[in-house]
Amino acid sequence: MRARRRTLRSPEEIREILAEHRSSGQSVRAFALERGIPVSTLALWTRRYAAVSPALIPLRVREPEDHSLAPRPALSVRIELAGGVTIAIDGVSRPGELRAILSELDLP
Repeated sequence: MRARRRTLRSPEEIREILAEHRSSGQSVRAFALERGIPVSTLALWTRRYAAVSPALIPLRVREPEDHSLAPRPALSVRIELAGGVTIAIDGVSRPGELRAILSELDLP
């Protein structure tokens, strides 16, 4: 049996491979075998990178231009991060409140 040649990949390459895997809908085993990556390596990358690099999209909250004193309905926000972390915020009525809450989070 020939030894497999080890391929060193940059973090960017690993993130690209993991993104391809997520969008493929395939199991870890099927995806790894199809691409010639050891199943254990792909599983390790999935655990390691899900824990340290959640897929976040920059969020900008703006105050509306209409600053009337009319009451605003309470807002419920649910943010799902990689690794199964979910943030649920209920009862926020002004974007400034949501901004203050999100700024207190300790995200990587």
